[in-house]
Amino acid sequence: MSAPRAVFLVAIIFVGVLFLIISETRRRFKLYKLPILTAIRARPALRRPAAALLGLGIAAILLAACGSGGGSSSPAASSKPLEGPEETVKLYRTSCISCHGTELQGRMGDESNLQKVGSRMTEDQIRAQIENGGSLMPAFSGKLKPDQIDALASWLAGHK
Repeated sequence: MSAPRAVFLVAIIFVGVLFLIISETRRRFKLYKLPILTAIRARPALRRPAAALLGLGIAAILLAACGSGGGSSSPAASSKPLEGPEETVKLYRTSCISCHGTELQGRMGDESNLQKVGSRMTEDQIRAQIENGGSLMPAFSGKLKPDQIDALASWLAGHK
């Protein structure tokens, strides 16, 4: 389980437990009779835990489905491993995979598909795109070193 999912799950459980504590405290000390809380009616004792468990179950199902686009949740894992220089592929996985996908298939529309980018663009055009960005793509000239940009451009130009 990834760190953001774990944090989200802990937060959901915390909110559920907090809800149960507040609900039980209100019932025990008859706080629901206070004027500020008159709009909130206490539920029968048997329905409260069932509702909380149902809410936690729904949250767990949503959490499990969150981000599972039918593939692996790990960016490094792929059904078809990328081929090329190890450092360049590693650089792609850390900087490009979120928009261009695990298999260069693109996740932001047809423009982000890099599977045959070498037949559409020259190496210099690819380098310029990485450095300056494009319609949806941010510029990476400030994030990547020139030799890293050159390595990515050369590797991508070979995909024809």
